[in-house]
Amino acid sequence: MTMDKAAVERFEAKTRRDGDCLIWTGTRHHKGYGKFRTGSKGTRRMSFAHRVAYELAHGEVPKGLCVLHRCDNPPCVNPRHLFTGTHADNMRDCIAKGRRAVTAGEANGMSKLSAADIPQIRTMYAQGGVTQARIAADFGVSQMTISRVILGKNWGSI
Repeated sequence: MTMDKAAVERFEAKTRRDGDCLIWTGTRHHKGYGKFRTGSKGTRRMSFAHRVAYELAHGEVPKGLCVLHRCDNPPCVNPRHLFTGTHADNMRDCIAKGRRAVTAGEANGMSKLSAADIPQIRTMYAQGGVTQARIAADFGVSQMTISRVILGKNWGSI
């Protein structure tokens, strides 16, 4: 992304220093990330301010990559706090830093199965003589859920 001097000045005017972070004071996304209008008449678009800050400092973000925060402060646009990674990197970072609730297994309020059910389901199926549909009916879930449990796609950690 290339921005003319006036656009860069407009960008910089919407920041303030807060410790080591450079906080976006302009319009924000509902999750706290800054928003900044880029482009010129006819090609204008709204961009995340941290992505703009990264590109101003480091150049274009490679296709398919996200701009992540080291400081975990969504309105921060300090280029030293920003780095690129895949969406999967972003999700791992989010979970590792405790910003995303883990809702797998019993932690998922919608789960009908418990950790204790999983070995029982796998054993029942491995012993034969019972269909996935029958096991599903016994546990009050769909046959697809039982299939995914047996294949380790659901509850793979057990």
